Amino acid sequence: MELQDYHAVPEILGRNKNLAVYFKDQWQRLVGECELVYTRTITGRRMLFQSRMKSLKEHGNDNIEHVNKWR
Repeated sequence: MELQDYHAVPEILGRNKNLAVYFKDQWQRLVGECELVYTRTITGRRMLFQSRMKSLKEHGNDNIEHVNKWR
């Protein structure tokens, strides 16, 4: 099984695509392979949500309640 970690791009870098890509390139150079996911799309939001749910489950929170909230 391949280990996957999720890390947020620092907010100041995430405001600008060029800076976010630079951060990704430096991460790959210094840490290892990575993927940059834009979370303002449906696909990106879904991936973010799934990673958060997986993290909660792995930390023993089996009683997760799914709630849809409309504003």
